Amino acid sequence: MKALTDESGSAAVEFVLFTIPLLVPLAIFLTTASVSGSLEMDMSNYSRQLVRAYVTSPTDDVVAARLAQVDSAFQNKIFSHDAVIGNPTFEVQCSIQPCMSSGGVISIRVTARNSITQKTFTTESSEIVDQWR
Repeated sequence: MKALTDESGSAAVEFVLFTIPLLVPLAIFLTTASVSGSLEMDMSNYSRQLVRAYVTSPTDDVVAARLAQVDSAFQNKIFSHDAVIGNPTFEVQCSIQPCMSSGGVISIRVTARNSITQKTFTTESSEIVDQWR
């Protein structure tokens, strides 16, 4: 039997054996971080748009329709790419009643759960109702 003295190609084999186990977890981590970051930014934008639609409403009668319009736009165009479990929920809090009173602060808190990381994300945005209402 002939002894193997030629070591050509051993560097390539060692490279594959050592880098694949290191690169696979790195790729998984980067993908997870990217998905989480994207969802967090989209939720922050969602809460800001909801509160903006609320405080710029001319009357209390159109608030629900404007919030539904923003919600529908985000559900159809943004959250369909973010791997969200169900639909994000939001709750409105007002510093004074009625909510559209001048000088009042309106806060909207949004909560969603990511299907990949199973992490729950919560963001909150606040705005002041203008004083010349």
